[in-house]
Amino acid sequence: MLLAALTACDSGADGPLGGRYDVTLFEGGAAVATGTLRLDVEDLTVSPAAVSGRWQLEPAGDGDASGVSGDGVLRGTYDGEAVRLSLLVGPEGAPELDAGVGLDGTVAGDEIRGEWGAGFSDGPAGTFEARR
Repeated sequence: MLLAALTACDSGADGPLGGRYDVTLFEGGAAVATGTLRLDVEDLTVSPAAVSGRWQLEPAGDGDASGVSGDGVLRGTYDGEAVRLSLLVGPEGAPELDAGVGLDGTVAGDEIRGEWGAGFSDGPAGTFEARR
């Protein structure tokens, strides 16, 4: 599972977590992918609340982002403090496939920070940050 840091765009417009985030994934301190996350929280009265949305990532610099690039939908949970997201791939309307990428982070204001992981590797591949 990954731990991600997100900084939210359009602060407050979509509640405590929802909205568009600019995200950067790091490995060994170097940026390896950048993109966006769009998060929608379904019902904050339930804990953990279900999170859905869309993601888009592309390689940054010379990093290979462990093969993490493309776009698709995301699914996860939010418990008021921590967020866990799974990135899924597949064309709109088609069955969703797990992209093998997970984000596991802590929400602080308009940011989510934590770790990310790809594939079936042991432990996180690196850290990430996202801002709303």
